[in-house]
Amino acid sequence: MKRQGFTVKFLTDKPRKETPSAFDSRSMELWFDIEYQGRLMTWTISQISLLLELKKHAPLKGKEFFIQLVPVDEEFKKARPQYKGKDRYLVQGVLTKEPDKT
Repeated sequence: MKRQGFTVKFLTDKPRKETPSAFDSRSMELWFDIEYQGRLMTWTISQISLLLELKKHAPLKGKEFFIQLVPVDEEFKKARPQYKGKDRYLVQGVLTKEPDKT
C-alpha cells in the first residue's frame, strides 16, 4: 500500500499523543487522528522522513494528502547528501472541490 500510495485526511493539527517506539527506544511514535477511506482511525507514525514531509504542510487539520513511499533518486541525494535511506515519503496535498451551493 505504501508503494502504491494512499490518501488520508488529518483531523487535528498535532498528534493526539506521543509514545516511545516499540521498535526503537530512541524514537517516538506520534498518534494522529485521521480519516482513511471514510473511516475514522488513529495512525501511529514514527518514520522521521514522513514526519518531516508532513511538517512542511502544517497546519494539518482538515487537509488531505496523497502519501507514497518512493525510491530515493539522484536529485534527492544531491540535495540531501546526509540522507542514508533507500526510500523516502512523497507527500502531496489533495485539492478537494467544494460542492456547488446552487
